[in-house]
Amino acid sequence: MANTGKDLTRIDPTELLATFNRGPDSRISNRRGTPNHGLGLSICDEIIRLHHGTMNLHANPHGGLTVTVRLPIEQRVGVSSSDI
Repeated sequence: MANTGKDLTRIDPTELLATFNRGPDSRISNRRGTPNHGLGLSICDEIIRLHHGTMNLHANPHGGLTVTVRLPIEQRVGVSSSDI
């Protein structure tokens, strides 16, 4: 998935995975005035790792971030793909 936003090309995108990290020059609140806590990416990363997957972050050249999530597909013995 990808979004638009501030230019993040000057930072290491993996820093955004740290709990409570809102990124450089972060807004304290979103457009509706709700506080952002910097938890979303760290929670996603933990869930993905617990499922033996990976999450890659790539700063877009014109601002924003692209996040690629890969999760393994487990093939269970005796279960066909039509059963899933």
